[in-house]
Amino acid sequence: MNGHKKHNISPCALPPPYTARHFESRIRGMEFLCFSWQRKVFPLAPFWRLFLFDCDRAASSRSVVSFSFEYRFLNLILAMLFISMPLVGQTSFVERQIYANLGNVNPSGLPQIRIPLGNNTELARFEFVFAMSHNVIPGHNGSACTEWRISGLRTCVYLDGNEDLVWIRPDMQRLMFKKEDNYQQARMSWSAAIRNAMQDVEFTNRIGQKWTYSGGFLKKISDRFAALDFITDQETILVASKRDRAGNDVVLMRTEYSGEGLLACLKLGQSSPIVFHWSSAAVLVSIEGLPAGRMSFDYENMLLREWNGNGKRTNYTWTACDGLAKSISFGMAPVRLQSDSEFRYEYDKADDVSILRIFRHDGSFVSETRFGDRGIIQKSGGKTTKAIYRNDGMGRKLVFDSE
Repeated sequence: MNGHKKHNISPCALPPPYTARHFESRIRGMEFLCFSWQRKVFPLAPFWRLFLFDCDRAASSRSVVSFSFEYRFLNLILAMLFISMPLVGQTSFVERQIYANLGNVNPSGLPQIRIPLGNNTELARFEFVFAMSHNVIPGHNGSACTEWRISGLRTCVYLDGNEDLVWIRPDMQRLMFKKEDNYQQARMSWSAAIRNAMQDVEFTNRIGQKWTYSGGFLKKISDRFAALDFITDQETILVASKRDRAGNDVVLMRTEYSGEGLLACLKLGQSSPIVFHWSSAAVLVSIEGLPAGRMSFDYENMLLREWNGNGKRTNYTWTACDGLAKSISFGMAPVRLQSDSEFRYEYDKADDVSILRIFRHDGSFVSETRFGDRGIIQKSGGKTTKAIYRNDGMGRKLVFDSE
């Protein structure tokens, strides 16, 4: 493509009085921070665009923004957090068991919403997962806004400050290949090869898969059975295709974006297109063509207030976090869920241990979970589960406490 248009796969409602330019300026600052380390390696789009809302919806707006010192400092903190983001690994059995008793929230008190967008058999073989999940990010002056993240649409590779290779996969997993290990990733059976003066990278595994990146962006995936070609705009995948036996191109996936860079359409193979509708403020208001049917979303103060889909309506009420300034400084959402259509959530703290209690609306007890530095203790259904954190080389995970 001529030039690079920013494609927003993590759209959120922008908190007033911010415009898209504020978010663009924030990301520009983080680009500068990391490019001082990366410019000798790859001319890459930074990996945090996979996670942050890189909004350029007001292309005609050329207003100059004046940032306060506090906000510039917050940018620096957020940048350092994203640079040092831990590797994403599979959750342990005990972790899934504990999360199952947290109602509809995660340990941070945010709603767990995951909306499948369908799949394509050829892409699924290479672990492409197309799903939309809910998140909340800090806004201005202690506010917060809903953010939607979609997996399967972006991927890239880059070298960090230690010249270790970092692979952001389409499923949002982040795999690291250390230079000192000759770019081998033994636990996941992957190895990496860097060629052509650091411009081309190939990832291969034991079952014969090969992922080829050029300039940091995906070009081809192949194995013994098929070869897939990709058209991308930097880290954003626009088209995935393969050749049939007659030599014709068969499109497996296609995305379309609006002039403002918002995801407008996702088409997987021969399935019906999934169409995304946005408000003039770049807020996602509805999706059509989903396997589960149409879904719509309503917001209040830039936070999700209600969504309709799967034959049901879910409502949310929110409450501000304690220690608001600390939460924002560490890039955490300054709000938590107070209630939804099924549960009521209570938050407490004792001796530096965060406590989450969950009740149904009829007052019946669901669970009490205590989150400490060393582990988690949960009471639910007359049973107490204790788990501690262990580092298995792929990041910190929960295991049953045997003490």
